[in-house]
Amino acid sequence: MKLNNMKRAAAAVASMALLLGLAGCGAGSSSSAAQSGASSTASSTVNTESTGACKTGLGIVVGASVKDDRNASAVSTAVAVVLDSEGRIVSAALDVAQNSGSANEDGTLVVAESYQTKQELGDDYGMRKASGIGKEWYEQADAFCAYIVGMTADEVAAIPTDGSDADLAAGCTVGVDTFIEAAVKACQNAQELGANAGDTLSLAIVSENAHGNKDATAEEDGKLEIDSTFVVVTKDADGKVTSAVCDMMQAAFTVAADGTLTAPEAVLTKLEKGDDYGMRKASGIGKEWYEQSEGDGASLEGQAATERAARPPPGTPAPPRAR
Repeated sequence: MKLNNMKRAAAAVASMALLLGLAGCGAGSSSSAAQSGASSTASSTVNTESTGACKTGLGIVVGASVKDDRNASAVSTAVAVVLDSEGRIVSAALDVAQNSGSANEDGTLVVAESYQTKQELGDDYGMRKASGIGKEWYEQADAFCAYIVGMTADEVAAIPTDGSDADLAAGCTVGVDTFIEAAVKACQNAQELGANAGDTLSLAIVSENAHGNKDATAEEDGKLEIDSTFVVVTKDADGKVTSAVCDMMQAAFTVAADGTLTAPEAVLTKLEKGDDYGMRKASGIGKEWYEQSEGDGASLEGQAATERAARPPPGTPAPPRAR
């Protein structure tokens, strides 16, 4: 089963890479739906004053909760960054996957047909009317990203969360606690993967209902699981991928016979689980999930969207040789 999960994740990664290439470069632009979910991109350009190799990082904070016993929510805040040689942020992108599902009193599941991130919702998210500064969610998220450019991880961690910073409050008044946590994680996770000054940074998310979801019965608990795949890429002026990071989270809720849901105590992404994910024994190539994710990310480097689209998804059997 874990191997099947990996194949689904790899297929999602392949779709995401294509979506990233096709999406517009402006923050908040969106692309078409893929698999059982939808994706969006938040993009920005690395400060051209930076020189030399840069680091690419992704940080994800996941919260899983249950409201009124039968309504589940899985909220993933993702921040992508590019750092210069001094560890300062020269580019950042932010998005949130706020996904939900529920169960009826007889233990049957109610799940969404598709999911949209907050960046993808754009003006339809509906924050502007309630905002004291008249800005939509994506505008405030983009303002936060612009605000942290030039900062180190320690400086981001020190950002006040009470709204007392006038410069930040001018563009972003939503709660930034989770933004900060995810951004600090992204900086800590950043690695030299091939990004350079002048590259464009993009972040995309695809969410879907797990194929293993099942209704509860009197004899056995059911499961409601919502999965999200995250991909970060940097691209050069020719649209070629220079670095890529792929990660995935699976938020699984237990469903009782009366429809009562129980949230997991904590949700770690697959990269955070590392060797504890336990794929190596089931892998035909003896590699853990994070190792296979790193391999797929590395294989994207140097490719444009059209080239990636022409490449078969990971796990696809090779065509027979001509005789």
